Amino acid sequence: VTSNIDDDYFKLTCTDVLLKMFQKTLVKSTSTGKGKRLSLSKRRDTLNLILSCLYREYVRYFNNDRCVRYFRSKSYYINIGISYAITMEIIDWLSEEGYVDLYQGGFNRKTNTGKTSRLRWTKKLSAVFIKLDPTKMDFYEGHINIRVKDEDKLLVRHDDIHNELYDSIDRNSDGVSDLMKHKKINEVRKSTKAYLGKKYFFLAPLYRIFNNNAFGDGGRFYGSQEQVIGKDYRQSLVINGNHVVELDYSNLHIKMLYDLINVPLVGDAYEIYTSGGHLYDRKIMKMAVMILINAVNESSAWRAISDKVKKLDNADLEVNPDYKATNIIAAIKRKHKPIIPKFGSGEGVKLQNIDSNIALEVMYHFAAKGIPCLCIHDSFIVEQQYEQELFDVMKQKYRSEMIFSSFINYEKVQQTPIHITSYQKSLPPDAFAIDVK
Repeated sequence: VTSNIDDDYFKLTCTDVLLKMFQKTLVKSTSTGKGKRLSLSKRRDTLNLILSCLYREYVRYFNNDRCVRYFRSKSYYINIGISYAITMEIIDWLSEEGYVDLYQGGFNRKTNTGKTSRLRWTKKLSAVFIKLDPTKMDFYEGHINIRVKDEDKLLVRHDDIHNELYDSIDRNSDGVSDLMKHKKINEVRKSTKAYLGKKYFFLAPLYRIFNNNAFGDGGRFYGSQEQVIGKDYRQSLVINGNHVVELDYSNLHIKMLYDLINVPLVGDAYEIYTSGGHLYDRKIMKMAVMILINAVNESSAWRAISDKVKKLDNADLEVNPDYKATNIIAAIKRKHKPIIPKFGSGEGVKLQNIDSNIALEVMYHFAAKGIPCLCIHDSFIVEQQYEQELFDVMKQKYRSEMIFSSFINYEKVQQTPIHITSYQKSLPPDAFAIDVK
């Protein structure tokens, strides 16, 4: 599953080309006069939204099988300005005509889990999409850069975001507001030509998602195609005719927690031992540490870690008492005694807010020079000739943002080491299916 049908507020420049193929659904109204024109206009706009979202995901994911969420609950549509009746009518019609497959959602009361309804393009719709040239699209028109979710993780309608809340994102620490920096970053992405081999690589406009109806929670960047392909494949990117390098922060959130209390982080944050002195699997411990940081309480962290270990489907781990959630949490606390109060406190969204502001500043540093800098939360991709500059900027922006966000001791931050990993590896991009016409 990728996004919701209401997640993207953009139109395609080829909208008319797409809509002419689907005129049948626009003449279903039996009303006349002004009512008919209004109904047809709403149907056209809704069909455009659905096709645009499907096509954008088609391009983003190289025609691989992905689903787009939609909702069959009337109450959901009250807040997003889309007609429930018309949306259902068009989705059902697309399904009847064989353009999309529908997967019904539901809620399991026994497990207290549920799935939203999803739709996926079929080969019939793919045959329509493949005729279009993605390089001729304007995915940026009408795009909204800022999105806010409430405490129930539901998207807040853009018009309902209070002005004072919206203005609070403009920290304006250097004379340029965050919103203007974000706009500049997307302008550079729009003008950049990127490819994987001979395959067109869509640099989608980035948007930020804030949580809990507050601009101090979350704020990470989403929407980029570079986030949905593997790290190995990202190394095969070619930007403006040049090969790329990717740098990322090591142990970022753990390091932030230590820096916030002016205590140095020593060694690898995920090198953790059992009570018997055996080394835990690093990937599992990294996963568990991140769960502890993001969980709102320790009970939910315990459940999440237990579920993750079970899903590994490793018989040896299932019978190993060291990999019980209780023992994993105890081992993490032994390793990271100074920051135990932060575990199970929901601190993760606060740290995401800081790292998203760091990402904004790193990307804007290059965007101000007209240089594209791609972002995968705490890692960044630039053309190889800018590697040293990226390395220096990442260190500088980490230190300045930590001081700005938390007023921690400047000298301490200047002295603390910042570990940045360089990753370069070329793989043939032979798994992708969209060619530039």
